[in-house]
Amino acid sequence: MNIAIFKKLCPNCAGDIGSSRLERGLPCSKCLPKLPEGSENVPISIESLCAELKKAGRLKEYARFCEIEKASNAFAEFFTSAIGSEPWSLQVTWAKRVLAKRSFAILAPTGVGKTTFGIVAASFLPVRAYIIVPTKLLVQQVIERIEKVSGGKRRTVGFTGRKGEKETIAAGDFDILVTTHMFLYRNFDMLEPIFKKPYPVPEDAPPELKALLANRFYNFFFVDDVDSFLKASKNIDRLLKLLGFNDYAIKLALKPDKTDADRQRLQQIQRYANGSLVISSATAQPRSRRVVLFRELLGFEVQKSSTTLRNIVDVAERVKNFQHGTERAAELIERLGGGGFLYVSMDYGREGAEQLTEFLNSRGIPAVIYEKFDAEAQERFRKGEIRVAVGISHHLNPLVRGIDLPDAVRYAIFVGTPKMEIPAATESIAPSHLFRLLLAIRPVLTERDEVDNYLDFLRKYLTLKEEQVDRYPKIKQKLEEIALFIQMKLSDPNFVSAVRTSDEVSLVQRDGKLYIVVDDASSYIQASGRTSRLFAGGLTKGLSILLYYSDEAFASLRRRLRAAISQDIEFVKFDEIDLDALLR
Repeated sequence: MNIAIFKKLCPNCAGDIGSSRLERGLPCSKCLPKLPEGSENVPISIESLCAELKKAGRLKEYARFCEIEKASNAFAEFFTSAIGSEPWSLQVTWAKRVLAKRSFAILAPTGVGKTTFGIVAASFLPVRAYIIVPTKLLVQQVIERIEKVSGGKRRTVGFTGRKGEKETIAAGDFDILVTTHMFLYRNFDMLEPIFKKPYPVPEDAPPELKALLANRFYNFFFVDDVDSFLKASKNIDRLLKLLGFNDYAIKLALKPDKTDADRQRLQQIQRYANGSLVISSATAQPRSRRVVLFRELLGFEVQKSSTTLRNIVDVAERVKNFQHGTERAAELIERLGGGGFLYVSMDYGREGAEQLTEFLNSRGIPAVIYEKFDAEAQERFRKGEIRVAVGISHHLNPLVRGIDLPDAVRYAIFVGTPKMEIPAATESIAPSHLFRLLLAIRPVLTERDEVDNYLDFLRKYLTLKEEQVDRYPKIKQKLEEIALFIQMKLSDPNFVSAVRTSDEVSLVQRDGKLYIVVDDASSYIQASGRTSRLFAGGLTKGLSILLYYSDEAFASLRRRLRAAISQDIEFVKFDEIDLDALLR
């Protein structure tokens, strides 16, 4: 029974349709006067509807749904064959959106198959694809996975720094490109003409995809870890230009007070997109105002993520210092066995990771540092020949994001709270130091536009060493201006008070020096998430152990975690859990 008639909403002819049919996704009664026998109260497949409409000679816009359904079925078959398991319903839904030439954001926790989807989609679609990841190590790992998934049938090239890679990319001699976001930042002028060239659908492409992509200029873009990508906010502009938009479109999209004519023009401009963009993140924290470009030009938003899908027991234990933490970690590994990822806090960095790796091996515990955790080491890790891999609790470290070993990782141990400590001083005007300091205090600054302009400037010169600054007077003058701005803030009692009460930044004094302490909740969520993955039976139970030696950093982390995740993360003590039962 119809309770309403909707004007021009029939999915097939765009005519009027009753609510009862529209609710079931059916065409109007003019397109399909009679439903198939016995289907009055049961769902009707898209294939059946297409067949009925075609038989009646009334198949119009619904043909598009039929093509997408056939192509998504082909995607599911390809996925199953390549991965060895059927795709989740979420992954099929994502595939349908891509096949419909829609752009969107995937904001979902670690372990639900976001990166796997991007790799399979790039391998399956007979179009030019570009996958953007945070680090060169991940570039290599993604390329290796694509080679396996595609069976070597897709010409895949990435930039890892090896000889000849850049020349191959410049020639456009690829089907799939994999690089870091910094490569896009530095080589946009080389990439833009490549993605503006038509890419013909290969003759051997599946017929379902040929019908869907015929006469369409189409590229597929997949950004893995949008947080890293957005740190260079102008990368949004570059990516949109690869998608076919120009400076005029970007300027209009950023216009604050748009008229009705502006909005009508934007609706027309949206049709210029020459492909679809999928951006992925487990801990999206968009801060750049340029993210509105995604909404205005591609029709989706990147919102702050709120993670709820988590099945991890979080244990916290106070240790005296880093050395005590390494000894305690060794004791725990001897009890827990293999399958562990260890993370050293950023204040000890790579040197601390190397020190911990050597210490564990000296104790008879086979361990490998993240830099040597290649495909061969990962296989030995799976077999238990290597008990633990040691990395750094930073979002760019491959053990935090990018290593996918759901069948092997059983627990994570953090030696030190995931955080960053930055000297609150401006004696150094090295661009990298000023950038880190300004980025750290940005959440408590009110001059956001001015700060973002400073950050954009500093990004251009991050590799410039302090001893080289004198060679460039204009750059030095700007650096001194930024340093003075920061110094004035650090000496302002109101600003210091704001920092001390902030949930995102804190201050600590050590050896007479002041440090800005920024906890890293997203790295904790990502890294601990390696221990719990989504399988057919649900989420596996994971174990995360935090050995902290800074009360201020631990308290700050807990505050940030409460803001970053919908379900409360309650840290418990060892005597409150049955460790043996947990790891059975």
